[in-house]
Amino acid sequence: MELSRVCGLPAFAAALALSACAKEGPAPRYSHVAALTADGEALCVAGGAGGDGRRPDAWCFDLARGRWEEVTPPPAPIFRACHVQTAEAAWIVGGADAEGEPVDTVWRWDLADLTWEERSPEGFPPPRRVKAGCTLDGERMLLGGGRIGDGDEQQLYGDLFALNLTTLTWEELPQLPDPIQRQAMAPMGDGTLAILGGIDAEGERLATLLLGDPDRGQYSGYFSSGEAPERRASHTLVPAPGGAVVAWGGHPTDTALWRYDGVGFTHSDAGEEAPSARDAHATAPSADGAALYLMGGDPFVDLDDPFLNDLWRADLTTLTWERLSTLSRVYTHGMISALLLLSLTDARADDPKWTLTVDPLTLAIGFAHLQVERAFGDRLSIYATPSLRLYDGILVDVNGPYRGLGGEVGGRFFLRGEAPEGLWLMARGTLARVNTTETSEPVVTLGAYTSGLVGATWILGPGLTLSGGAGVSWFRYGVADYGVYGVAPAAHTAVGWAF
Repeated sequence: MELSRVCGLPAFAAALALSACAKEGPAPRYSHVAALTADGEALCVAGGAGGDGRRPDAWCFDLARGRWEEVTPPPAPIFRACHVQTAEAAWIVGGADAEGEPVDTVWRWDLADLTWEERSPEGFPPPRRVKAGCTLDGERMLLGGGRIGDGDEQQLYGDLFALNLTTLTWEELPQLPDPIQRQAMAPMGDGTLAILGGIDAEGERLATLLLGDPDRGQYSGYFSSGEAPERRASHTLVPAPGGAVVAWGGHPTDTALWRYDGVGFTHSDAGEEAPSARDAHATAPSADGAALYLMGGDPFVDLDDPFLNDLWRADLTTLTWERLSTLSRVYTHGMISALLLLSLTDARADDPKWTLTVDPLTLAIGFAHLQVERAFGDRLSIYATPSLRLYDGILVDVNGPYRGLGGEVGGRFFLRGEAPEGLWLMARGTLARVNTTETSEPVVTLGAYTSGLVGATWILGPGLTLSGGAGVSWFRYGVADYGVYGVAPAAHTAVGWAF
């Protein structure tokens, strides 16, 4: 078989089509774990579960490059476990195995080389459990509460243990005030342990903020005369600059960041961009405690996929969120395929009539296009492509989070050269089904845009095709408060193969 052709197509074109099916990153999940790498350059997640079962994988998101890479998976399932992070490693304790039975395993996830190691601490470990609360307190991990069993047979714990991460020794501390599960814990700047929310033995969600000394077992409740977080569970509580703690999530409608400074609560503005409401998400604080990274979780609304895999960064000083954008793996794989397969072929069609291209610019802003173009005579070509908005891309702050499923058609009239190569005028139009789940109820609408451009196409070497152009577009492409409307500049880029 000729190296230059696969299934009748040029090898580059076949590779480009295959790379368009590449995975975008980790599947939606909940009750997983997250940690920043030792150098702070990537957010890593592992385990959890989704609509089709457990997630046995692990992934790291490069914060600078905006892309996911799959890494060494955990040796055993991680689900509903407790975890904390030091500068060197994430420590993961307990949770449930593949059959849903609680375990007491201790895993060390090295955040430099991303390897896994099971550890066996000395002392008397806590009984196996799921849905416990935990936090990092100096050189030790505090773990308390949680449950074993389900339904009428479930048993809640009210105990508290400390795992010294230097000596790797368990110590039992005085009991918590009451049995509890799905609570969040964090130390304040003065050493006080803060415990917020959770679910009590009667199955009621709590809004209580307990403050106390874990070594003495002395706690008192904080009662606010002003605003304070409502009842919540499976949420986040982390230390923040200035000796405060910040809470987020675990409530079906409240998406505010809540900061407690030892005197009272303040919260982020309701109008600020924020992740949708959820619980059972995974978070990781930055090394300096100034930022919090969030991935995935279990939403409080019914979605096409019942769980989430979005990425966010919170500034714990200003109490604001920033959505992190992911660049498509389609673009990366397509470019790699181009470079590899270009070196394997030395044949160019004498009179190319077809091109198969991707548009790097639209990939970067969230649209997956695979354009198939056919020349008709010397002056005219027609192309068609699916128009899929599968991710948010680099302009999420402008366009907002939404998805689109549709198609695009276009035509080029060649002023110079012979189609499909030369100087051209182009008209194109797109029609798509657009939807978002970032509102309280999912919203679907019909979106469209049309463009007029001038540009050129070059066919280089054996068939490498480059194209670019600029012009003007009219948009009515969006849903709810997200999207683009009206007149705006238009641009076109493409790289692919002519045959």
